[in-house]
Amino acid sequence: MIDFNSSLLSLKIYKMDKIVSSDALFAMAKGLTLPPPSGMNNALDYYRVLHKTQSIDALGIFAYYIDKPVGWALYTSEDDNFFFRSELGSVCVQIFVLPEYRRLGIGRQLMQWCYKRTKLDTMKVYWLSNSDFFNSVFPENLSNIESI
Repeated sequence: MIDFNSSLLSLKIYKMDKIVSSDALFAMAKGLTLPPPSGMNNALDYYRVLHKTQSIDALGIFAYYIDKPVGWALYTSEDDNFFFRSELGSVCVQIFVLPEYRRLGIGRQLMQWCYKRTKLDTMKVYWLSNSDFFNSVFPENLSNIESI
């Protein structure tokens, strides 16, 4: 069991252009998600290729415990090469937290940051990938949250 102190958790936000052009950030993001065919890994690979021809309208929000990256959220308005298709007024959010750091509120903080940033847009999430998590974060039926 991890001796977790939430005051030692911090978030760092990077533009996707920086993530896909930095081998270190790219490897960190890939290391903080499930192996293919996960949506986040598909998106990262897709964005790395897409970045050669255009800027990517996406952010990576990384959670660090002390100095260790323990999770991240993909916040994107771009197609994710999985199920999300870009449409005006919609963003897609995917979250991954290392298994040993789950149930400590990290995923909730990442999701709440994304939700606050979304404002009036529709936030789409892969609800069925972890319905228990999403139901605990958003217990009420919020009109601007949709599942993919």
